[in-house]
Amino acid sequence: MKNGIPKKQIVLILFLAFAAGCLSSRKAPEETYPRSRHTLESKIETETLSRFFEDSRFEVYEVAQRKSNYDQITTDFYRSPSFGLFTPWGEMQAKRFIRDYEFYLKKAVNRFNLPPDAIPVISALAGIEYSWGQLNPRHSVFNSLYSVYLQIPTHENFALRNIRGLIDGVENPLIKIDAYSPSSFMGAVGYCQLMPMWFTRITKDGLEEKLDLDGDGVFDPFSMPDAIAFFAWYLSENGFNRNPRTAVRLYNGSGPAAEAFADAVLEFAEKIGS
Repeated sequence: MKNGIPKKQIVLILFLAFAAGCLSSRKAPEETYPRSRHTLESKIETETLSRFFEDSRFEVYEVAQRKSNYDQITTDFYRSPSFGLFTPWGEMQAKRFIRDYEFYLKKAVNRFNLPPDAIPVISALAGIEYSWGQLNPRHSVFNSLYSVYLQIPTHENFALRNIRGLIDGVENPLIKIDAYSPSSFMGAVGYCQLMPMWFTRITKDGLEEKLDLDGDGVFDPFSMPDAIAFFAWYLSENGFNRNPRTAVRLYNGSGPAAEAFADAVLEFAEKIGS
């Protein structure tokens, strides 16, 4: 036991971090790729982007193989005992999360017009995405997005949208985010693992106050109440009341990995909600 956490749970947390793409990637030489800082700055002309590059924390990761591996994930991956979700420990954490954040969960589902059965779904999302706030990602959001831009040609537009979103978030005084905040290897940030392109939508639609569930004046994805608000807003925005599975699948994107994600979230939500 270390710091009160059983050894097997420490192993589990590390495994979850790997699954989310949060362990450190090997540094990659920037000059080996056809795209570059120059090509990016020709597409996004702003002093904020230049400051990102000039930061001492800037580096390039190798992410292409990680993305390929992630695309192969199936529902069995989430169900496996080694992942830890469908285990007594996972159920205990999920139910504790609901107890500890009951006030904010009820506030969020009411604010975004969701039914009460969305609460275990939010707990399941919080578990899969960030192990209920227990992960310690070692990637940084701008480094991840820039690495995707460099190395995965099919995701160039994805990277550009999210880098623009990150800039919008950094420049918005009502959003608390740093270009080098911890992230997944694809650039997802916060306890809710939102993609930075959503900062553009939040800014454009003036959603900061609605997502500021803890009432401190800013939307902070590393505040659990605010992360709960984002989960609830996203599910509501994507038609949870009409089709819960579609709303959950869209949280993860598209393709077979997103289908597996939706199956796991809803199966686990049903388990902890019963």
